[in-house]
Parts: sequence; structure tokens; C-alpha cells
Amino acid sequence: MRATDGQFSDHGFAVLTGAAHAALFLLGALVGMFGCFYFAETVVGVPIGTVLGIGANFVMCWLGGLGMRSKLGAALPAAGWLVVAMAFAAGRPEGDIVVTSTGLGLTFLFGGTVAAGVGIGAAPSAWLRQRGFR
Repeated sequence: MRATDGQFSDHGFAVLTGAAHAALFLLGALVGMFGCFYFAETVVGVPIGTVLGIGANFVMCWLGGLGMRSKLGAALPAAGWLVVAMAFAAGRPEGDIVVTSTGLGLTFLFGGTVAAGVGIGAAPSAWLRQRGFR
């Protein structure tokens, strides 16, 4: 797995990068699942579940982009979150639904999507890093 000069070989680096990307997607799906079940939780009338879910989505995307040094690293948690959130928001033939179309449910869905977009946009671009910008 290591090259002779002490650095990762191209194959080892590709495997590690692929595993990290898969972990980011699964992290997004996990955060989305917990968010869908807890978005309606309130503390003293404040929808803390929605606020935490939206904030976690932004932070997860932003840190994913920083850690992987790419927009793809920022977008994969958002994709995992979006797949799970939309699946739980869709109705089933039995009538079961997790994320209801109430104001709080729609705030969770739209706010989480916007937060993911802002987190992706806040992650640094590769071309900026190559030119020496920070």
C-alpha cells in the first residue's frame, strides 16, 4: 500500500479517497435519518430539532469540503442527506409518512437543502488553493 518513497501509492490513495467519499455520503444519510425523526422536537416552543438539523447539514457539508479539499467532498454529505430526507418525505401507499407537509416539516426540508448549498459554496475551490489563495 505504500510506495518506496514513504508516500501512498496512487492505488492506495484512490482507495482511501473512495472510502472517505463513501463515509461522507453515509454520514449525510445518517444525519438525514436522525433529522427526519427529530425535526419536530421543541424545547420551550423553539423547534430545536429543525434548528440543529439545518445547522448540522451546513457544518457537515462545509467540513466535508475542507477535509477532502474539494467540492465533491462537500456535496456528498448533502446528497446522502437529500436522498434520505426525500425518501422519508414521500408518502407510501399505506399512508405512512415521516416528514409531514407542515410548516415545520417544510422548513426542515427547504432549510436543510439551502444550508447544504451554502455549505458547498463555502467550501474552498481547488483552483483557489492552487493559486495560493486561502
